[in-house]
Order: sequence, then C-alpha cells, then structure tokens
Amino acid sequence: MKLQKLLPIGRSALLSTVAFWGYYFVTTCISGLVSIFYSNDDTEVNGYPDSYFTVCLVIAAIAFFFFCLDVCFANFGKRAAYIEKSKEKESFSFGRELVSMFTDIEFLVLIAVFSFWNLVIFDVWAFLVTLIYLLVADFFARLNWFSYSREGAKIPENKGITAVRMLIHVAIWYAVIGLLCVLSLIGREVFGAIFAAVGVYLYVALGALVGLFVLLYVWRRIRALVVQRRFFKKLFKVCRENSVRYKEPKGIYKAVLRQQIMQITLEHNKVRFNCVIIPTILRKTPLYFLGNGEVKRVHTYYFFKIDIFSSEKLLKYQLERPQKGEKNVIILSPIPREFFIGERGNASSGDFNSEVDKALIYSGSEFCNYIERTVSEAK
Repeated sequence: MKLQKLLPIGRSALLSTVAFWGYYFVTTCISGLVSIFYSNDDTEVNGYPDSYFTVCLVIAAIAFFFFCLDVCFANFGKRAAYIEKSKEKESFSFGRELVSMFTDIEFLVLIAVFSFWNLVIFDVWAFLVTLIYLLVADFFARLNWFSYSREGAKIPENKGITAVRMLIHVAIWYAVIGLLCVLSLIGREVFGAIFAAVGVYLYVALGALVGLFVLLYVWRRIRALVVQRRFFKKLFKVCRENSVRYKEPKGIYKAVLRQQIMQITLEHNKVRFNCVIIPTILRKTPLYFLGNGEVKRVHTYYFFKIDIFSSEKLLKYQLERPQKGEKNVIILSPIPREFFIGERGNASSGDFNSEVDKALIYSGSEFCNYIERTVSEAK
C-alpha cells in the first residue's frame, strides 16, 4: 500500500528528470540551428555576435513553454486520476485549482526536480521562468482534463511506462529540430546569397508568417459575409415570390463579424415566422443549445493535435411561445460544421429540423425551402 502511494511521486520525478535532460539537449540543437544562419568567415575569427545569443535565448524560451505543456499533458496517470475526481465538481474554479496545484505532490515534485537542475545547470532566472511556465502549463492541462470529464467520455487506459512515453516525446522534438537543421543547411547551400543577408531573410519569413495569419483571419470573415449576403438575397427572393412581408434587418454584416444574434419577423396572411439568426464565423466551432433561450459557443484550442483548452461563450435569445398560425425558427447562418442539443457531456447531435424551445433549427437555405413549403400548405 505504501509503495502505491509513492508511485505518483516516483512517476513525476522520473518524468521531470527525463524531460529536463531532453530539453537540455533540445536547446543544444536549437543553438546549432540558429548558428546555421550566423556562421560565416567573420564568425570563425571573431565569434558570434550578441544577437546570436539573444535569438537562441528567445527561441529556447518559446520552445520551453511548449515543452512544459508537453510534460504536463504526458502524465497520463495524473490525467486519469484528475478526470475521475472532476466528475463530482460542478464547475472549474481558478482559485480552487490554484490551491490544489500547490498541494499536489506530483506537481511539487515536478517543480522541485526541474528547479534543481535549472539552478545547477543554468541560473536563478531559468528557475523563475520554469516555475511560471509549469504553473501555466499545469493549469492548461487541468482545464483540458476538466473539459474532457464534462464530455462524459471513457477515460483512456494508462498504458506504458511514463519515462518511455516522455522519451518518445523528446524524440519527436529531436526529429522536428533535426529536420529544420537539414532543411536550413540545404537552403544555405542552395541560396547562399540570401543567407548572407540573414537579417532580411528572417524579417521576410516572419512577415510572410504574420501575413498568412492575417490573410486567414480576413478570409474567414469575408467568407462569412458572402454567405450571409447570399442568404439574405435568397430570402428576399423567396419572400417576394410567396407574398411574405419581410424587411431586412439593419447591421447584418456587423452582427456577423461580432457573431451577435439577430431577430427578424416574416409575415404572411396565414402564417407568421418569428426568427433568430445565429452566425458562426469559424465552422469548426460547435454550438450547444441548452434550452430556455440559451446557446453556448465552444471554441477549442489545439497544439498540434493536443486539445489544450476550450473557451465557452453563452449567448441568449428570446422567442415567445408560438401562438396559432405562428412558427418559431432558429436560423444558423453561416452554419457551423456541427451543433448539439443539450449541455456538453450529455448532448445529442442536432440536425436541421431539430427542435428546441418550440423552435425549429434550420440553415439559411433550408429555411427558405421551409417558407415555401409552409406557405404552400397554408393556401
């Protein structure tokens, strides 16, 4: 029994030791990678300039943060225990988790081992950075595991040896950095003139990367605006052909960009449509309809394919109980890839024609078809 209690401590000590020395060698690889861009005849005589060490430090610090995330997420034994405990919790509390982190023996061992080697090999600043990084990484891991427990999925079995699993993670880091080194060496030989102006090269590469993110950000919003414009054009045409009175609401584009709910009313001699429109810019962001006029938008953040954490935003709408001759409709435009009925962990997959709060859920095009069918049946 005593050995079982010591198992988490030993597991954490083993994990942190392997992780630290793995990262130590990774930093050596990073220094070698950066040196490819700096090495020339001048550096062979005078050594590397101060900017070389600064770049190495910055890249190593960024890589270390993701490495700490990897360390915390790799502890599958702790994950299984946390998920089992979280089933009894009603909500995720930052304060409670912070207190729990400082009373978690596994986490304290992780910090102690990392801090010891940082103080021996590096300096006190490395110790402080390690402390902050591990706190943030462990918090993200707990947030992710709590979300996982809410989904009600079966806890994966903890198979294999923790140290071996961490060695595999380190090997992946080696492979990635090694590939970058090989590509950089090839690029240096093929594009020697470009590498001679390394500063320009780095600025161009960084600018291209930032430009790509900006382009993706803008493209998604342009696409959403085009989809919404197309829906309202079709809606106007359908209403005109079926003698449905309709007035386009103001600020439809603003509502899409801010992902705000809009309300519109369409009237026919024999039927009235009370509608709310819920736009979604990122199609991979699902919606959860909770009932009572509430819908939750859940956005999940990933590192590679690791689910880091999810952010939730609660939206509210108001639809009165439909009277005779009235139809309540929830329109998803632009639509997400999927939506659910119920709270996370106990939700069923929704489809168009699903009902919540006495309202039918449709996409923009499906709603236009619904208008035609309903008006035709009412004649």
